[in-house]
Amino acid sequence: MTATEKPQPQQPDIADGEGYAGAGICAETDTGSGGGDHSASAAITSATVRHAAMDFLARREYGLQELHARLLRRFPDPSLVTAVLEQLRSEGLQSDQRYAESQLRSQISRGRGPQRIRAELRQKGLDEALVESAIAELDVDWLELLRDVSRRKFGTSPPKDWQERARRARFFQYRGFDFDTIGKLQD
Repeated sequence: MTATEKPQPQQPDIADGEGYAGAGICAETDTGSGGGDHSASAAITSATVRHAAMDFLARREYGLQELHARLLRRFPDPSLVTAVLEQLRSEGLQSDQRYAESQLRSQISRGRGPQRIRAELRQKGLDEALVESAIAELDVDWLELLRDVSRRKFGTSPPKDWQERARRARFFQYRGFDFDTIGKLQD
């Protein structure tokens, strides 16, 4: 080192937990959403993957496919991720049924119709039979939901002409309501 160079402070080695000892955090158990870089020195174990999965599930329900994709972004070993997820499913900690019900209630509260809900749940990787059973169990009055959506969007006044009626029908279709329900509302 020359006289003009300043000594650089030494950074703590994160992999062995040094520098984070007070917080009780080390690289092996860090499950922040930053998608941390797991170097070769930090061993990825099933406990590490399980901890990350539990952190995700503590915030909200996840479907198996969505949780699998999120974990694969953080952990490069697909067989380890799959094994951990199967264990969580067998313990009842991850359930596609609960996820479907949660998503269904959320979509209904946003004024979405059955066709759009089905499409979105299929896109999220849920089985068709599971989606249909969740919709059937909830026993939703789709016409009443459509009336509520119509009141919020257009008020209580009826359409002025056929163009306005067609515009509203297109909006309701986009929201996921079928022609029969839309027809009942507009009659």
